[in-house]
Amino acid sequence: GVGGWVGSSNVPPLASEEDLREFFEDCGTILELALPRKKGTDEIKGFAIVVFGTEAAVVNALKLDKDPLKGQVRQTPRQHHHDGHA
Repeated sequence: GVGGWVGSSNVPPLASEEDLREFFEDCGTILELALPRKKGTDEIKGFAIVVFGTEAAVVNALKLDKDPLKGQVRQTPRQHHHDGHA
């Protein structure tokens, strides 16, 4: 099956890629994880993109919606597919 990615908003300012990887690792295989930072700083922009290898992992990640991450609540992830189908 084709995987996909979720966007996670409201990521706490002190969260790291490792924190996010640990948070999502039980969902399934993580192919890529991006935690964009403000230009010229280490300050994160407050959102993350997590790319999963399977559709099942994406479904599992969406079940984590509004679970606390580092003491702050994440907002609704939006599901996207690589293959262009909704």
